Amino acid sequence: MTLATHCEWPCIGELQINRVLPDPSEQWTTVKVPLQCFEQAGMSFQRMSTPFLMFSEQSVEFDLGRVRIVPNSSGTPEDAVDCSEVLGSVDLNN
Repeated sequence: MTLATHCEWPCIGELQINRVLPDPSEQWTTVKVPLQCFEQAGMSFQRMSTPFLMFSEQSVEFDLGRVRIVPNSSGTPEDAVDCSEVLGSVDLNN
């Protein structure tokens, strides 16, 4: 599953979010993805045209609660995803 932000072509920031999603459960879970991960993937927030996009090659069913884009001037939260976990090419086995 890919989590993406898009900006004017050819600018794009795509992350392989399936690598860090929790196992299915009845509990709500928060996943924090630092905005710097999108920048490292090629995103330019000054030219953003699509702030939130999720897509997958396969059918996926899940509940999505709240999506927020929150600049954090005090640094990355300790419980945020590490960018190295979501950057890089698609791994079809995960």
